[in-house]
Amino acid sequence: VTGTSAAGCTNTTSVTVTVNSIPTVTASADPTSICEGETSTLSADGASTYTWSHSLGSGSSKTVTPSSTTTYSVTGTSAAGCTNTTSVTVTVNSIPTVTASADPTSICEGETSTLSADGASTYTWSHSLGSGSSKTVTPSSTTTYSVTGTSAAGCTNTTSVTVTVNSIPTVTASADPTSICEGETSILSAGGASTYTWSHSLGAGSSKTVTPSTTTTYTVTGTSAASCTNTASVSVTVDPATIAGTLSGGSTEVCVGSNSGIMTLSGYTGNIIRWEKRINGGAWINIANTTDTYNEDLTIEGIYEFRVLVQSGVCDSAYSNTLSITVNPATIAGTLSGGSTEVCV
Repeated sequence: VTGTSAAGCTNTTSVTVTVNSIPTVTASADPTSICEGETSTLSADGASTYTWSHSLGSGSSKTVTPSSTTTYSVTGTSAAGCTNTTSVTVTVNSIPTVTASADPTSICEGETSTLSADGASTYTWSHSLGSGSSKTVTPSSTTTYSVTGTSAAGCTNTTSVTVTVNSIPTVTASADPTSICEGETSILSAGGASTYTWSHSLGAGSSKTVTPSTTTTYTVTGTSAASCTNTASVSVTVDPATIAGTLSGGSTEVCVGSNSGIMTLSGYTGNIIRWEKRINGGAWINIANTTDTYNEDLTIEGIYEFRVLVQSGVCDSAYSNTLSITVNPATIAGTLSGGSTEVCV
């Protein structure tokens, strides 16, 4: 610049203006996309000092946990005091609302339940069930299953569902008595459950009175309060009524020392308990014979009577008819005496 005074005198001098470069400020986020509740690290470069928006203050690096997608600005200042501003965005992805259900939620031992998950893109189950939105399980005891759902953005959430396993009731069945004679009754009883249903159209109830005509096996289904069922069975043995039969054969009259001849019991139902005899109206004497035939030597004079005791199962015993044999004394020829020993014609 040249300066001229009032007197017209001049002089020249110069000044220099220094122009400093605007800093090239860069900003980055690691990671640029997060799930709710996660953090990202912001970094700035290209200047000497940095000031961040959102009241983050100064510094080249900041850790943030935004609740929603946020754009952060950073102003960088060079050593010469020149500034520049840039920005970086952190995308915040929602946590998936994962739901889990079981159908049914309560099962009996040995039954199955279907687990289902929803609210995410992919699912991973606990208890080594693997992946998938649906799983069929057969737990042996009450079990809580966890499922982790992952959204398309890679965000995860976990929930759980419980399958209650109810015990199978231990059902018992009894009959009192277990053996009857035809026409008699037996009382059936069940235990171990809450309700009971019987076979043979007996209906419901813990106790039933039956009069079967033949040996019969009854089945009862017991149901617990949790609706689990089990069965038990009991048999009632029906014995046919005792028929003593008819005793026949043998001799009707013999001499002492002779054999009675074979006596036979026929037409009987049941088992032969024993044979019996009495002599001349005395007390009955047991004979250890359980077959349907018998004979013996008769050594006492008088009248022998024989009968058979028969019993069918638990039915009352019965006697056959009585067979009588008369035992006569042995023949004695006697002694002939008297008269003449010699006479004339």
